[in-house]
Amino acid sequence: MKMKLLASLLLLSAMTAFTACSKDEETKTEPEVTGSSLFVRMQQGVEPGRDTIYGVKYDAQQRIEYVYDSSFETGYKSVYNAAGQLESIVEEGPFAGGSTINFSYNEGNQLNAIVYSGGGYRYRYEFTYKDGVISQSRFYQNVGDGGAPSLSSISNYEVTDGNITNIKRYAADNVLKKETTLTYTAHENVFKPFVLLNMFARMGYYDLADVEHYFNKNLVSGATSGTILDVYVYTYNDKKQLIKSVSLTEGRILTRFFAY
Repeated sequence: MKMKLLASLLLLSAMTAFTACSKDEETKTEPEVTGSSLFVRMQQGVEPGRDTIYGVKYDAQQRIEYVYDSSFETGYKSVYNAAGQLESIVEEGPFAGGSTINFSYNEGNQLNAIVYSGGGYRYRYEFTYKDGVISQSRFYQNVGDGGAPSLSSISNYEVTDGNITNIKRYAADNVLKKETTLTYTAHENVFKPFVLLNMFARMGYYDLADVEHYFNKNLVSGATSGTILDVYVYTYNDKKQLIKSVSLTEGRILTRFFAY
């Protein structure tokens, strides 16, 4: 009887110790910490005096309200329509060129057209969708005399898992000028909100925030056009926030830093 009691006590003690250890282990397991992807400062370039600082302000709906360019002392103000879509961008500041960019959307609330006007320049993008997915863009331009823009190029897209993976760019006469294949990381495309503000490279982000990137779910990791390979590298902090990007593109190295 005593032996049975002793064995029961030992078993109970072992179970209690195991449970305590399990609880300790569970207590030590910390939840994953992820920070906001809304950066408020972007630094483009690493050489003092030749770099550009962009300050970003968001509204209560976490939409970009204003971007300030330190190099040109110019601000870009976002105007949203009643549906919450970006309707226009107004250039402000002592060195502003008076340009405007307007956006329109189709019945499915997808971006339909982009129209730029400023300093005698006229540009327009028109977008086509197939089964709700971007399939083509047509680019029109008039440089200098302010007249109606004419067709300059046509781009056909292949989309895989929410990202444009192939671009065939044709001249207005349908002659193929360039074909590009793209690969992507698993990270969220945090530059998507900046694409429309960066239209026509106003902010210099042609490599990470050109018009095609507006339609991408993830960040690009590589782009191949013929024998030319562009590579994009990203660095994150412990909250999984992007803090640095390096683009090796067109024979140049473009470095940027981000703060939150």
